[in-house]
Amino acid sequence: MPQPSSPCGAAAKSRPDLVLADVVMPGMDGFGLCRALREDARTAGVPVILMSGARREQEDQAEGIDLGADDYLVKPFAPRLMSAKVKAVLRRYAAPAELGEVLKAQGVSLDVQARKAPVKGKDV
Repeated sequence: MPQPSSPCGAAAKSRPDLVLADVVMPGMDGFGLCRALREDARTAGVPVILMSGARREQEDQAEGIDLGADDYLVKPFAPRLMSAKVKAVLRRYAAPAELGEVLKAQGVSLDVQARKAPVKGKDV
């Protein structure tokens, strides 16, 4: 299977709900991945949780958060803790219920889910 051209391209194509990445990976480390995801407009809003057993210090955790990670897990951790943190991050990123509605005013419609904003029936 061919490798995606970039991590952001793969994430933009698959539209993940969340990225859970180890900091220590071959090729691009988790910090680089987080930085790349945040710098690409297509993936800037994807939640990221970093984890590491090797980079455990508070400075490492602070660096991950400063790069845009939503959380940082230090290994070893209990599966229940990881699950709780994933759920918490996903709750923070959940769209408000009103964004499921199509908003209409003065000939303009805004459909956030479909990412469309027709004006008098024509897509803009």
